[in-house]
Amino acid sequence: MSEVVTLHGVRVSKRFMIFGRVIEVVMNPQLCSKEDYVGVAMHRQNRIELQPSTESNPVPSSKLEQTYLHEVVHILLRSIGYNKICDDEQFVDLFAHALHQFLSTAEYDEEPSELLPTFYEEVSDPHRLLIRNVEGKLLLPVEDGAFQDYKDTGEIRKLSFWEGLFRYYNMAVRCYIATNILSQPANIGGSATTYTPPSFNTV
Repeated sequence: MSEVVTLHGVRVSKRFMIFGRVIEVVMNPQLCSKEDYVGVAMHRQNRIELQPSTESNPVPSSKLEQTYLHEVVHILLRSIGYNKICDDEQFVDLFAHALHQFLSTAEYDEEPSELLPTFYEEVSDPHRLLIRNVEGKLLLPVEDGAFQDYKDTGEIRKLSFWEGLFRYYNMAVRCYIATNILSQPANIGGSATTYTPPSFNTV
């Protein structure tokens, strides 16, 4: 019996960098009506424009993803100096379709998000940062670089990974300065205590 392959989809980025250049990716609802195509790579402007799906001009998500990769391939080829290949639309389209199929069907033992902690804050006390480890336990940083189970029942709000990571290390640095340089108690989790910045290996 053949195994069913699941399409994960390819995320369309807002921007990316290539050789120090920031390439903006913009949705232009008027692109199709003006230029009669659904994507364009604007090399000199460091910009990719895509036609989003609208009621008057529906675009399947797979088509949008393939078009996005098509324009990305154009940008990459032009950036590395392969101008002749960049102008070969048949090659670019075939390469983009092959890349789309690879990215949308690749299977992994674990999703990357399952290997990262997630961050939360208390709604009633936004300064109180909480961490949910990869085992699903909600933890509160305590003294000596350790964590304790978070047993309160107050409402919590999930933070984005990067916001949580920034706040976590900002908190750790402040605690390190307070305990090792100023030799004063630091305010952690709403209570005054000394604190040593922990490693994520303990989470």
